[in-house]
Amino acid sequence: MMNFNFYNPIKLVFGKGSLNKIGDEAKIYGKKALIVTYPGAPFTDFVAKATVCLKESGLEVLVFDEVEINPLASTVKRGAILATEKECDLIIGIGGGSAMDTAKGIAFMANKEGEVFDYILGKRIGVGALPSIQVTTTAGTGSEGNWTAVFTDDETLEKKGLLNNYMFPKVAIVDLELMQTLPKPLIAGPGLDTLFHAFESYISKNANPMSEMYSLYAMELIINNLPKVYRDINDIGAWEKVVLANTLAGVAIGCAGTTVPHAMGQPISGLLNSAHSDTLVALYPAFMEFTAAHSPKKFAKLAELLGCDVAGKSETDAALMSIPAMNELIAEVEATKTLRDLNVTEDMLEKFTEGATNIMGKVLANNPIVPTKEQVYELYKKSF
Repeated sequence: MMNFNFYNPIKLVFGKGSLNKIGDEAKIYGKKALIVTYPGAPFTDFVAKATVCLKESGLEVLVFDEVEINPLASTVKRGAILATEKECDLIIGIGGGSAMDTAKGIAFMANKEGEVFDYILGKRIGVGALPSIQVTTTAGTGSEGNWTAVFTDDETLEKKGLLNNYMFPKVAIVDLELMQTLPKPLIAGPGLDTLFHAFESYISKNANPMSEMYSLYAMELIINNLPKVYRDINDIGAWEKVVLANTLAGVAIGCAGTTVPHAMGQPISGLLNSAHSDTLVALYPAFMEFTAAHSPKKFAKLAELLGCDVAGKSETDAALMSIPAMNELIAEVEATKTLRDLNVTEDMLEKFTEGATNIMGKVLANNPIVPTKEQVYELYKKSF
């Protein structure tokens, strides 16, 4: 007997040129919008284009362009104070996961007391949020498709997610025109993050038939098309599939969550400010070797999607084939990393292990086999 919940209320506006529709969508929800984004090009151009559309629809527009990679709790607070003081009634995120997460956090924290970590840690309970529209400019993170946002504590540098139903965007705008000028590292890294989201949500203990449907299709799309886009940024057909995979995987993790690599990766990117996808790439081989035998059917399916000939193989043997196949895909898009490449030193591992097992313990527990504290430490060591 199956018992599960699935909820995703987001309107998806997908397709080339879809940013032009932002005014029509925004006027349903507000009259004064705060755009949340990064400083500098190309985001100034994206904001300018969105602003024209919003003003044509009768909205007043303010811009908060202070988002950083691995957004800080203090950035959310500054944005929320601005939104509150200027009486904004709509928040619009334009950018990658950091910008969209910050926009979600600002929408949630506007008109509330305290710090965002008060709500993350359960010290305060928050009700309600301003409506938000999320415009993704990278094919990674999938933040436009779910109710989660990840922030870094300014003092401890601990990185942790806020999950709250009020943070579901009202609208997600996915316009591949915003991604076609990305440099290759920002195609490869986020693209692999999409695959990792899809796969981890697929093997998660919280997976259900609905989330698995999103996960599987996202894996198929990203595996078959990320290398094509990496080789030829003008391959529009492949781009559409990569971009769609990103949003589908975002929906999947919003339902089923992620597993060991995300639990272990967050402490690294929090302390060292490393790119989220780089930490995952560094951790994946050791994670796969540790987990494959405990979810052989799903690892075997990954191997099949990665192009392995699994005919006549046992599930266990087929599952193990996924490990070198994943490494080959990572190498194909020139994204191979180790923890040493990220400036991790062995004396940091105790701190990372504490973060992964305590702060990120709920994520760690989603894995088909939950590693002990000692095993987490060894997985870090194997990833050098």
